[in-house]
Amino acid sequence: MSGGLQQLELEMLKEMAETLLVCPSFITEETLKAHVEDNLYYIIGSRVEALQKAAFVLLQFIYANFILPVQHVVTEEDELKQLKADFADILDDLNPKLEEETKEEFKKDVQKAKADVTFKNVSENLVELIDNAPPVISHDQGQDEAELHLQQFVASGDMLEKLVFGESQEGCMNSKLFGYLLAWNAMLAKIEQGRIKVQLSGETAYAHVLASLTEYLETNSPIYEMLLVSLVPFLPVMKKNLQDTYSMELSNFQPEYCELSSPKQSRLLCLHSLINFMKSFPSLARKFYQDCDRQILEITTPYIKQVVSPAIMENEIRKIEMSQLELGQDNELSFVLFKSTKEIVATYNKSSEISVQLKLKIPAEYPLKSVVVDLSEQLKLKATQVRKWSLSIRNLIQSRNGDIISAILLWKSNIDKEMDGVEECFICYCVLHGTDKSLPSMQCKNCKNKFHVGCIRKWFNTSNKSNCPLCQTFFFQ
Repeated sequence: MSGGLQQLELEMLKEMAETLLVCPSFITEETLKAHVEDNLYYIIGSRVEALQKAAFVLLQFIYANFILPVQHVVTEEDELKQLKADFADILDDLNPKLEEETKEEFKKDVQKAKADVTFKNVSENLVELIDNAPPVISHDQGQDEAELHLQQFVASGDMLEKLVFGESQEGCMNSKLFGYLLAWNAMLAKIEQGRIKVQLSGETAYAHVLASLTEYLETNSPIYEMLLVSLVPFLPVMKKNLQDTYSMELSNFQPEYCELSSPKQSRLLCLHSLINFMKSFPSLARKFYQDCDRQILEITTPYIKQVVSPAIMENEIRKIEMSQLELGQDNELSFVLFKSTKEIVATYNKSSEISVQLKLKIPAEYPLKSVVVDLSEQLKLKATQVRKWSLSIRNLIQSRNGDIISAILLWKSNIDKEMDGVEECFICYCVLHGTDKSLPSMQCKNCKNKFHVGCIRKWFNTSNKSNCPLCQTFFFQ
Protein backbone atom coordinates (compact mmCIF):
# COMPACT_ATOMS: atom_id res chain seq x y z
CA MET A 1 0.00 0.00 0.00
CA SER A 2 2.82 2.34 0.96
CA GLY A 3 4.54 1.76 -2.40
CA GLY A 4 1.23 2.39 -4.20
CA LEU A 5 0.75 5.67 -2.37
CA GLN A 6 4.28 6.76 -3.26
CA GLN A 7 3.63 5.96 -6.92
CA LEU A 8 0.35 7.90 -6.80
CA GLU A 9 2.12 10.89 -5.23
CA LEU A 10 4.79 10.73 -7.93
CA GLU A 11 2.18 10.69 -10.70
CA MET A 12 0.40 13.66 -9.10
CA LEU A 13 3.69 15.58 -8.93
CA LYS A 14 4.33 14.88 -12.61
CA GLU A 15 0.85 16.13 -13.49
CA MET A 16 1.52 19.28 -11.48
CA ALA A 17 4.83 19.74 -13.28
CA GLU A 18 3.18 19.52 -16.70
CA THR A 19 0.57 22.07 -15.59
CA LEU A 20 3.23 24.49 -14.39
CA LEU A 21 5.07 24.19 -17.69
CA VAL A 22 2.16 25.78 -19.58
CA CYS A 23 1.01 28.16 -16.86
CA PRO A 24 3.89 30.14 -15.32
CA SER A 25 1.88 33.39 -15.11
CA PHE A 26 0.97 32.76 -11.47
CA ILE A 27 4.43 34.07 -10.57
CA THR A 28 4.35 37.74 -9.57
CA GLU A 29 6.80 40.09 -7.86
CA GLU A 30 4.98 39.38 -4.60
CA THR A 31 5.32 35.59 -4.88
CA LEU A 32 9.05 35.94 -5.60
CA LYS A 33 9.55 37.22 -2.05
CA ALA A 34 8.54 33.80 -0.70
CA HIS A 35 11.78 32.00 -1.66
CA VAL A 36 10.29 30.69 -4.91
CA GLU A 37 13.70 30.64 -6.60
CA ASP A 38 15.32 28.58 -3.85
CA ASN A 39 12.42 26.10 -3.86
CA LEU A 40 12.68 25.64 -7.63
CA TYR A 41 16.38 24.81 -7.37
CA TYR A 42 15.48 22.27 -4.70
CA ILE A 43 13.08 20.66 -7.21
CA ILE A 44 15.80 20.64 -9.90
CA GLY A 45 17.85 18.51 -7.51
CA SER A 46 14.94 16.08 -6.98
CA ARG A 47 16.07 13.61 -9.70
CA VAL A 48 12.43 13.40 -10.93
CA GLU A 49 12.78 14.33 -14.59
CA ALA A 50 9.34 15.91 -15.09
CA LEU A 51 9.74 18.06 -11.99
CA GLN A 52 13.28 19.06 -12.94
CA LYS A 53 12.12 20.28 -16.34
CA ALA A 54 9.14 22.17 -14.92
CA ALA A 55 11.29 23.93 -12.33
CA PHE A 56 13.83 24.86 -15.01
CA VAL A 57 11.14 26.41 -17.23
CA LEU A 58 9.78 28.43 -14.31
CA LEU A 59 13.25 29.72 -13.43
CA GLN A 60 13.78 30.82 -17.03
CA PHE A 61 10.42 32.61 -16.94
CA ILE A 62 11.41 34.39 -13.71
CA TYR A 63 14.81 35.51 -15.01
CA ALA A 64 13.36 36.73 -18.31
CA ASN A 65 10.60 38.80 -16.68
CA PHE A 66 11.74 39.93 -13.24
CA ILE A 67 14.58 41.40 -11.24
CA LEU A 68 14.45 39.26 -8.12
CA PRO A 69 13.91 41.03 -4.77
CA VAL A 70 17.13 41.70 -2.88
CA GLN A 71 16.55 40.77 0.73
CA HIS A 72 19.88 42.02 2.08
CA VAL A 73 21.34 45.23 0.63
CA VAL A 74 25.11 45.24 1.11
CA THR A 75 26.42 48.38 2.81
CA GLU A 76 29.95 49.77 2.91
CA GLU A 77 30.20 48.50 6.48
CA ASP A 78 29.26 45.00 5.28
CA GLU A 79 31.88 45.19 2.55
CA LEU A 80 34.59 46.25 4.97
CA LYS A 81 33.69 43.40 7.32
CA GLN A 82 33.76 40.97 4.40
CA LEU A 83 37.22 42.18 3.42
CA LYS A 84 38.37 41.61 6.97
CA ALA A 85 36.81 38.16 6.94
CA ASP A 86 38.76 37.24 3.83
CA PHE A 87 42.05 37.96 5.57
CA ALA A 88 41.42 36.93 9.17
CA ASP A 89 43.78 33.95 8.87
CA ILE A 90 46.81 36.16 8.31
CA LEU A 91 45.88 38.85 10.82
CA ASP A 92 48.68 37.98 13.25
CA ASP A 93 51.32 37.99 10.52
CA LEU A 94 50.12 41.29 9.11
CA ASN A 95 49.87 43.24 12.33
CA PRO A 96 51.30 41.36 15.34
CA LYS A 97 51.22 44.50 17.50
CA LEU A 98 47.43 44.64 17.66
CA GLU A 99 46.12 44.23 21.19
CA GLU A 100 44.29 41.01 22.05
CA GLU A 101 41.03 42.88 22.66
CA THR A 102 41.22 44.43 19.20
CA LYS A 103 41.90 41.02 17.67
CA GLU A 104 38.85 39.57 19.40
CA GLU A 105 36.66 42.39 18.09
CA PHE A 106 38.10 41.80 14.64
CA LYS A 107 37.30 38.07 14.80
CA LYS A 108 33.73 38.79 15.94
CA ASP A 109 33.36 41.07 12.92
CA VAL A 110 34.63 38.19 10.78
CA GLN A 111 31.94 35.78 11.99
CA LYS A 112 29.20 38.37 11.60
CA ALA A 113 30.36 39.19 8.08
CA LYS A 114 30.23 35.55 7.09
CA ALA A 115 26.69 35.25 8.46
CA ASP A 116 25.36 38.54 7.11
CA VAL A 117 27.06 39.06 3.77
CA THR A 118 28.22 35.84 2.16
CA PHE A 119 25.60 34.63 -0.28
CA LYS A 120 22.62 35.90 1.70
CA ASN A 121 20.89 36.89 -1.56
CA VAL A 122 21.83 33.75 -3.48
CA SER A 123 19.79 30.55 -3.46
CA GLU A 124 21.39 28.03 -1.09
CA ASN A 125 20.04 25.15 -3.18
CA LEU A 126 21.62 26.61 -6.32
CA VAL A 127 25.01 26.81 -4.60
CA GLU A 128 24.57 23.26 -3.32
CA LEU A 129 23.85 21.96 -6.84
CA ILE A 130 26.71 23.64 -8.70
CA ASP A 131 29.13 23.10 -5.82
CA ASN A 132 28.56 19.34 -5.67
CA ALA A 133 28.89 17.87 -9.12
CA PRO A 134 28.76 14.08 -9.30
CA PRO A 135 31.12 12.83 -7.89
CA VAL A 136 30.83 15.36 -5.10
CA ILE A 137 33.46 18.02 -4.57
CA SER A 138 32.67 19.77 -1.31
CA HIS A 139 33.52 23.44 -1.03
CA ASP A 140 34.61 22.69 2.54
CA GLN A 141 37.65 20.98 1.04
CA GLY A 142 40.74 23.10 0.72
CA GLN A 143 41.60 24.45 -2.73
CA ASP A 144 44.50 22.02 -3.19
CA GLU A 145 42.37 19.07 -2.04
CA ALA A 146 39.54 20.03 -4.39
CA GLU A 147 41.94 20.35 -7.33
CA LEU A 148 43.45 16.95 -6.51
CA HIS A 149 39.96 15.45 -6.42
CA LEU A 150 39.29 17.01 -9.82
CA GLN A 151 42.52 15.54 -11.26
CA GLN A 152 41.66 12.11 -9.88
CA PHE A 153 38.21 12.39 -11.40
CA VAL A 154 39.61 13.24 -14.84
CA ALA A 155 42.11 10.39 -14.61
CA SER A 156 39.53 7.83 -13.49
CA GLY A 157 37.76 6.45 -16.53
CA ASP A 158 35.54 4.17 -14.46
CA MET A 159 34.35 6.98 -12.22
CA LEU A 160 33.69 9.25 -15.20
CA GLU A 161 31.82 6.54 -17.08
CA LYS A 162 29.65 5.74 -14.07
CA LEU A 163 28.83 9.41 -13.57
CA VAL A 164 27.88 10.03 -17.15
CA PHE A 165 26.32 6.81 -18.33
CA GLY A 166 24.81 5.55 -15.07
CA GLU A 167 23.66 1.97 -15.05
CA SER A 168 21.62 2.05 -18.26
CA GLN A 169 22.16 2.98 -21.88
CA GLU A 170 25.63 4.09 -22.90
CA GLY A 171 25.85 7.75 -23.86
CA CYS A 172 22.80 8.81 -21.82
CA MET A 173 23.13 10.86 -18.66
CA ASN A 174 21.42 10.05 -15.40
CA SER A 175 18.90 12.37 -13.72
CA LYS A 176 21.44 13.57 -11.16
CA LEU A 177 23.79 14.91 -13.82
CA PHE A 178 20.77 16.24 -15.73
CA GLY A 179 19.74 18.27 -12.66
CA TYR A 180 23.32 19.49 -12.27
CA LEU A 181 23.40 20.78 -15.86
CA LEU A 182 19.91 22.31 -15.56
CA ALA A 183 21.05 24.19 -12.45
CA TRP A 184 24.08 25.55 -14.31
CA ASN A 185 22.00 26.62 -17.31
CA ALA A 186 19.41 28.28 -15.07
CA MET A 187 22.14 30.15 -13.19
CA LEU A 188 23.77 31.25 -16.46
CA ALA A 189 20.36 32.51 -17.65
CA LYS A 190 20.03 34.41 -14.35
CA ILE A 191 23.41 36.06 -14.91
CA GLU A 192 22.89 36.78 -18.62
CA GLN A 193 19.38 38.20 -18.21
CA GLY A 194 20.38 39.99 -15.02
CA ARG A 195 23.29 41.79 -16.64
CA ILE A 196 20.97 43.16 -19.31
CA LYS A 197 18.34 44.26 -16.80
CA VAL A 198 20.92 45.89 -14.51
CA GLN A 199 22.38 47.74 -17.47
CA LEU A 200 18.96 49.08 -18.52
CA SER A 201 17.59 49.80 -15.05
CA GLY A 202 20.71 50.81 -13.14
CA GLU A 203 19.63 48.50 -10.29
CA THR A 204 22.77 48.46 -8.14
CA ALA A 205 21.55 46.07 -5.41
CA TYR A 206 20.85 43.27 -7.90
CA ALA A 207 24.18 44.02 -9.61
CA HIS A 208 25.86 43.10 -6.29
CA VAL A 209 23.99 39.77 -6.26
CA LEU A 210 25.21 38.92 -9.77
CA ALA A 211 28.71 40.08 -8.85
CA SER A 212 28.77 37.76 -5.81
CA LEU A 213 27.96 34.78 -8.05
CA THR A 214 30.61 35.80 -10.57
CA GLU A 215 33.25 36.34 -7.89
CA TYR A 216 32.35 32.99 -6.30
CA LEU A 217 33.16 31.18 -9.54
CA GLU A 218 36.26 33.24 -10.26
CA THR A 219 37.77 32.44 -6.86
CA ASN A 220 36.72 28.75 -6.77
CA SER A 221 37.98 27.36 -10.06
CA PRO A 222 37.34 23.63 -9.31
CA ILE A 223 33.58 24.36 -9.39
CA TYR A 224 33.47 25.48 -13.03
CA GLU A 225 36.32 23.16 -14.01
CA MET A 226 34.19 20.21 -12.94
CA LEU A 227 31.36 21.44 -15.17
CA LEU A 228 33.66 21.66 -18.20
CA VAL A 229 35.21 18.26 -17.46
CA SER A 230 31.77 16.64 -17.04
CA LEU A 231 30.82 17.62 -20.61
CA VAL A 232 33.78 15.89 -22.27
CA PRO A 233 32.54 12.22 -22.30
CA PHE A 234 29.50 13.24 -24.35
CA LEU A 235 31.61 14.66 -27.18
CA PRO A 236 32.76 12.00 -29.68
CA VAL A 237 36.20 12.60 -31.14
CA MET A 238 35.43 14.47 -34.36
CA LYS A 239 37.51 16.94 -36.35
CA LYS A 240 35.36 18.08 -39.29
CA ASN A 241 31.80 19.02 -40.26
CA LEU A 242 30.75 19.71 -36.68
CA GLN A 243 29.02 22.98 -37.57
CA ASP A 244 26.90 21.27 -40.22
CA THR A 245 26.07 18.45 -37.79
CA TYR A 246 25.04 20.50 -34.74
CA SER A 247 24.51 24.21 -35.42
CA MET A 248 20.95 24.03 -36.75
CA GLU A 249 19.75 21.70 -34.00
CA LEU A 250 21.47 23.74 -31.29
CA SER A 251 19.77 26.95 -32.44
CA ASN A 252 16.41 25.35 -31.64
CA PHE A 253 17.48 23.25 -28.65
CA GLN A 254 15.67 23.68 -25.32
CA PRO A 255 16.86 21.73 -22.25
CA GLU A 256 13.31 21.19 -20.97
CA TYR A 257 12.61 18.99 -24.01
CA CYS A 258 15.79 16.94 -23.71
CA GLU A 259 15.19 13.17 -23.86
CA LEU A 260 17.56 11.53 -21.41
CA SER A 261 17.27 8.22 -23.24
CA SER A 262 18.77 9.77 -26.38
CA PRO A 263 22.58 9.98 -26.63
CA LYS A 264 22.26 12.72 -29.26
CA GLN A 265 19.97 14.80 -27.04
CA SER A 266 22.41 14.40 -24.16
CA ARG A 267 25.20 15.59 -26.45
CA LEU A 268 23.17 18.64 -27.50
CA LEU A 269 22.51 19.53 -23.86
CA CYS A 270 26.25 19.43 -23.15
CA LEU A 271 27.06 21.64 -26.14
CA HIS A 272 24.25 23.99 -25.14
CA SER A 273 25.75 24.19 -21.63
CA LEU A 274 29.24 24.80 -23.03
CA ILE A 275 27.99 27.65 -25.23
CA ASN A 276 26.14 29.28 -22.35
CA PHE A 277 29.13 29.04 -20.01
CA MET A 278 31.62 30.41 -22.53
CA LYS A 279 29.19 33.17 -23.49
CA SER A 280 28.82 34.34 -19.87
CA PHE A 281 32.36 33.59 -18.65
CA PRO A 282 34.77 33.89 -21.60
CA SER A 283 37.83 34.70 -19.50
CA LEU A 284 37.24 31.73 -17.14
CA ALA A 285 36.81 29.40 -20.11
CA ARG A 286 39.98 30.76 -21.69
CA LYS A 287 41.88 30.23 -18.44
CA PHE A 288 40.64 26.64 -18.10
CA TYR A 289 41.47 25.57 -21.66
CA GLN A 290 44.92 27.18 -21.52
CA ASP A 291 45.87 24.99 -18.54
CA CYS A 292 43.73 21.86 -18.92
CA ASP A 293 44.77 18.30 -19.74
CA ARG A 294 45.86 17.89 -23.38
CA GLN A 295 43.37 15.08 -23.98
CA ILE A 296 40.46 17.33 -22.94
CA LEU A 297 41.75 20.09 -25.21
CA GLU A 298 42.08 17.77 -28.21
CA ILE A 299 38.49 16.59 -27.85
CA THR A 300 36.85 19.96 -27.16
CA THR A 301 38.82 22.36 -29.39
CA PRO A 302 37.13 21.26 -32.69
CA TYR A 303 33.71 21.74 -31.05
CA ILE A 304 34.68 25.16 -29.71
CA LYS A 305 36.06 26.35 -33.07
CA GLN A 306 33.27 24.96 -35.26
CA VAL A 307 30.19 25.11 -33.02
CA VAL A 308 30.66 27.17 -29.85
CA SER A 309 32.56 30.18 -31.26
CA PRO A 310 30.14 30.75 -34.20
CA ALA A 311 27.18 30.56 -31.79
CA ILE A 312 28.79 33.10 -29.46
CA MET A 313 29.70 35.35 -32.40
CA GLU A 314 26.12 35.24 -33.64
CA ASN A 315 24.94 36.24 -30.15
CA GLU A 316 27.44 39.13 -30.00
CA ILE A 317 26.45 40.39 -33.45
CA ARG A 318 22.76 40.27 -32.52
CA LYS A 319 23.39 42.30 -29.36
CA ILE A 320 25.45 44.89 -31.25
CA GLU A 321 22.72 45.28 -33.88
CA MET A 322 20.12 45.70 -31.12
CA SER A 323 22.32 48.31 -29.42
CA GLN A 324 22.65 50.23 -32.68
CA LEU A 325 18.86 50.47 -32.87
CA GLU A 326 18.47 51.39 -29.19
CA LEU A 327 21.21 54.04 -29.22
CA GLY A 328 20.03 55.67 -32.47
CA GLN A 329 22.00 57.95 -34.77
CA ASP A 330 22.30 60.99 -32.47
CA ASN A 331 23.93 59.18 -29.59
CA GLU A 332 27.48 59.97 -28.50
CA LEU A 333 28.45 56.33 -29.12
CA SER A 334 28.05 54.75 -32.56
CA PHE A 335 28.98 51.35 -33.98
CA VAL A 336 30.05 50.00 -37.35
CA LEU A 337 29.99 46.21 -37.64
CA PHE A 338 31.96 44.29 -40.29
CA LYS A 339 30.59 40.75 -40.17
CA SER A 340 32.91 39.24 -42.77
CA THR A 341 36.08 40.28 -40.94
CA LYS A 342 34.54 40.08 -37.43
CA GLU A 343 35.51 43.65 -36.62
CA ILE A 344 33.70 46.28 -34.58
CA VAL A 345 34.48 49.99 -34.78
CA ALA A 346 32.99 52.07 -31.97
CA THR A 347 33.28 55.86 -32.12
CA TYR A 348 32.67 57.99 -29.04
CA ASN A 349 32.11 61.73 -29.52
CA LYS A 350 31.52 63.96 -26.49
CA SER A 351 30.65 67.41 -27.88
CA SER A 352 33.87 69.07 -29.02
CA GLU A 353 35.95 67.75 -26.12
CA ILE A 354 36.62 64.13 -27.05
CA SER A 355 36.60 61.95 -30.11
CA VAL A 356 37.87 58.41 -29.61
CA GLN A 357 37.72 55.47 -32.00
CA LEU A 358 37.83 51.93 -30.66
CA LYS A 359 38.61 49.02 -33.00
CA LEU A 360 37.95 45.45 -31.92
CA LYS A 361 39.04 42.40 -33.88
CA ILE A 362 37.28 39.20 -32.75
CA PRO A 363 39.40 36.08 -33.47
CA ALA A 364 37.82 33.01 -35.04
CA GLU A 365 38.62 31.01 -31.89
CA TYR A 366 37.01 33.49 -29.48
CA PRO A 367 36.81 33.13 -26.51
CA LEU A 368 39.80 30.75 -26.51
CA LYS A 369 41.75 33.72 -27.85
CA SER A 370 41.24 37.29 -26.65
CA VAL A 371 39.73 40.15 -28.61
CA VAL A 372 42.39 42.43 -30.11
CA VAL A 373 41.85 46.05 -29.00
CA ASP A 374 43.14 49.20 -30.69
CA LEU A 375 42.35 52.68 -29.36
CA SER A 376 43.06 55.81 -31.38
CA GLU A 377 42.16 59.40 -30.48
CA GLN A 378 40.81 61.72 -33.16
CA LEU A 379 41.35 64.91 -31.18
CA LYS A 380 44.48 65.78 -29.25
CA LEU A 381 44.34 64.27 -25.77
CA LYS A 382 46.91 63.90 -23.02
CA ALA A 383 49.05 60.80 -23.46
CA THR A 384 48.35 59.72 -19.87
CA GLN A 385 44.59 59.94 -20.49
CA VAL A 386 44.78 57.88 -23.68
CA ARG A 387 46.95 55.29 -21.93
CA LYS A 388 44.52 55.08 -19.02
CA TRP A 389 41.48 54.63 -21.29
CA SER A 390 43.38 52.07 -23.35
CA LEU A 391 44.24 50.06 -20.22
CA SER A 392 40.65 50.22 -18.97
CA ILE A 393 39.07 48.95 -22.22
CA ARG A 394 41.64 46.15 -22.52
CA ASN A 395 40.92 45.13 -18.94
CA LEU A 396 37.16 45.19 -19.55
CA ILE A 397 37.36 43.26 -22.84
CA GLN A 398 40.05 40.71 -22.03
CA SER A 399 39.66 40.06 -18.30
CA ARG A 400 36.03 40.79 -17.55
CA ASN A 401 33.39 38.07 -17.91
CA GLY A 402 30.45 39.08 -20.08
CA ASP A 403 29.60 40.12 -23.63
CA ILE A 404 31.61 42.57 -25.73
CA ILE A 405 28.91 45.19 -26.21
CA SER A 406 28.37 45.50 -22.44
CA ALA A 407 32.11 46.06 -21.97
CA ILE A 408 32.07 48.88 -24.57
CA LEU A 409 29.02 50.53 -22.96
CA LEU A 410 30.64 50.27 -19.54
CA TRP A 411 33.85 51.80 -20.92
CA LYS A 412 31.84 54.72 -22.31
CA SER A 413 30.10 55.18 -18.92
CA ASN A 414 33.52 55.22 -17.25
CA ILE A 415 34.66 58.07 -19.50
CA ASP A 416 31.43 59.98 -18.79
CA LYS A 417 31.94 59.60 -15.03
CA GLU A 418 35.56 60.65 -15.30
CA MET A 419 34.58 63.76 -17.28
CA ASP A 420 32.15 64.55 -14.46
CA GLY A 421 35.05 64.56 -12.01
CA VAL A 422 34.69 61.11 -10.42
CA GLU A 423 38.09 59.54 -9.71
CA GLU A 424 38.84 56.07 -11.02
CA CYS A 425 40.06 53.06 -9.07
CA PHE A 426 43.85 52.97 -9.12
CA ILE A 427 43.89 49.20 -9.63
CA CYS A 428 41.63 48.70 -12.68
CA TYR A 429 41.77 52.29 -14.04
CA CYS A 430 37.96 52.33 -14.24
CA VAL A 431 35.40 54.47 -12.43
CA LEU A 432 32.66 51.82 -12.58
CA HIS A 433 33.56 48.30 -11.51
CA GLY A 434 33.41 45.81 -14.37
CA THR A 435 31.09 43.38 -12.54
CA ASP A 436 28.88 45.16 -10.02
CA LYS A 437 29.03 48.69 -11.57
CA SER A 438 29.97 50.17 -8.20
CA LEU A 439 32.09 53.29 -7.68
CA PRO A 440 35.42 53.15 -5.79
CA SER A 441 34.39 53.20 -2.12
CA MET A 442 37.18 51.52 -0.11
CA GLN A 443 39.42 54.41 0.97
CA CYS A 444 42.91 54.05 2.36
CA LYS A 445 43.02 55.98 5.63
CA ASN A 446 46.61 57.00 5.00
CA CYS A 447 46.83 58.16 1.35
CA LYS A 448 43.04 58.71 0.93
CA ASN A 449 42.92 56.97 -2.47
CA LYS A 450 39.81 54.90 -3.17
CA PHE A 451 39.45 51.46 -4.72
CA HIS A 452 36.61 49.18 -5.78
CA VAL A 453 35.79 46.53 -3.19
CA GLY A 454 36.28 43.76 -5.78
CA CYS A 455 39.59 45.21 -6.95
CA ILE A 456 41.09 45.63 -3.48
CA ARG A 457 39.96 42.11 -2.53
CA LYS A 458 41.64 40.71 -5.64
CA TRP A 459 44.75 42.74 -4.86
CA PHE A 460 44.91 41.30 -1.35
CA ASN A 461 44.42 37.77 -2.67
CA THR A 462 47.14 37.98 -5.31
CA SER A 463 49.68 39.87 -3.18
CA ASN A 464 49.02 37.93 0.06
CA LYS A 465 49.08 41.28 1.85
CA SER A 466 46.52 43.62 3.35
CA ASN A 467 48.47 46.73 2.44
CA CYS A 468 47.33 49.67 0.32
CA PRO A 469 48.58 49.11 -3.29
CA LEU A 470 49.85 52.72 -3.44
CA CYS A 471 51.23 53.76 -0.06
CA GLN A 472 51.79 50.20 1.30
CA THR A 473 50.36 50.94 4.75
CA PHE A 474 48.13 48.39 6.54
CA PHE A 475 44.69 48.91 5.02
CA PHE A 476 42.61 48.07 8.13
CA GLN A 477 44.42 50.34 10.60
